[in-house]
Amino acid sequence: MSGSSSQFTCNRRILAAAAAMVLAAGTASAQQRAGAVNRGEPDASLAEDASKDHFDANIVISPDGQRYAEIRTVQNQPALVFYSVEDASVAPRAYLIGDIDVSAVLWADDETLILRGEGQEIQQETVAGLQTVQLERWLTFSRKSEKFDVIDVAPQGGRQYTYFFEGSGKLMATTPNSVGDAIFAAPEIKIIRVEASRFTGGSDEVVYSAFKADLERTRKTRLERGSGDTIDWVANANGDIVARIDFDQPRAVDKVFVKRDGQGRFDLKLELPRAADGRRRDRIVGVDPATGALQAWIGKSDGGFDLVGVDQNSGAVSGSLVTDADLVPIGWSFDPAKAAVTAVIHRAGGMIAHYYLDEDLRALQGSLERALGGAPVIITSTSKDGVRAIARVLRSEGGDEFYLYDAASKRLELVSRK
Repeated sequence: MSGSSSQFTCNRRILAAAAAMVLAAGTASAQQRAGAVNRGEPDASLAEDASKDHFDANIVISPDGQRYAEIRTVQNQPALVFYSVEDASVAPRAYLIGDIDVSAVLWADDETLILRGEGQEIQQETVAGLQTVQLERWLTFSRKSEKFDVIDVAPQGGRQYTYFFEGSGKLMATTPNSVGDAIFAAPEIKIIRVEASRFTGGSDEVVYSAFKADLERTRKTRLERGSGDTIDWVANANGDIVARIDFDQPRAVDKVFVKRDGQGRFDLKLELPRAADGRRRDRIVGVDPATGALQAWIGKSDGGFDLVGVDQNSGAVSGSLVTDADLVPIGWSFDPAKAAVTAVIHRAGGMIAHYYLDEDLRALQGSLERALGGAPVIITSTSKDGVRAIARVLRSEGGDEFYLYDAASKRLELVSRK
């Protein structure tokens, strides 16, 4: 963070994750806060880590299975392009995104997509002078209005300054039972009231909170406000906040608090120790859609990792969720539509591979790998009924391939190569 003030108090752990930039109050226009877009057209904090590197979303099929979306270069610019699944005679529709690199694209519902944009640069006068700020933002695209907008998940206005949060926050869930909503965790400014004088009426603190975003209006509602120690939140597929994680710095442990009966107060259920150097080794990464147990990424005594379940009522840790004892997990894949880890990442034959927790997805993956010459397959997305899917085939040479698969018609079609 640039600059300091006697009236500014901060949670340095959250600032390290959010990389907040403090700006002189009133200098940022709405467009600068959002980043310019064309209309119509292992270790970091989990807040950053889970939102950046765990989505398998390059080309994605809509929940109803009627179309798929891809980021392509059109007229030397990145564009969001839609293709019809059932009617090849329908021309693709492309919408230019603007001067932003898109690193992830996901369907929130049949008409709305969420994209993560990176690389937007602005120049602002800060308390440390003129600074170039690179922004990372969540965008939304509506097929109805045919326009992009920016999801404002991090409040900017403080008591003394305007704040730019370079990070985009963490996407925890898209909520299929509430069309057009998504659940995020993001830093916000909390104004700390002190004895007022003619010069000051309070100071600012960065806290990490949970929000529901209305994707159509790009507005947010705070669901839970973090304390100065809060570093993470966990939501389920219904969009309910089920757990809060606080960092106990003197003891070097992360405390997992679970919401009692899904509402009301949070009760301490589990403590996750930090590594000797203070890094986060263990973390809660999702909610098992079948059992409701928390999914935890846990470091093992041999230096490896495992994915286990944590009972929300007792805090008891179950055995491994990975049934293949020979597999060595190195990461995970998170699906916001399920608010859950759906696959464990490992290495197979020198290449990255996915082990799916769901037996049906494992069977589909195996069938596709046999049909495509044995190359590793990642299922980037499926329709809600599971009939259609987009599969990414990892090739050691010549770029990866993307296939559309229709289980009803047994159709397997190459749709893109990257």
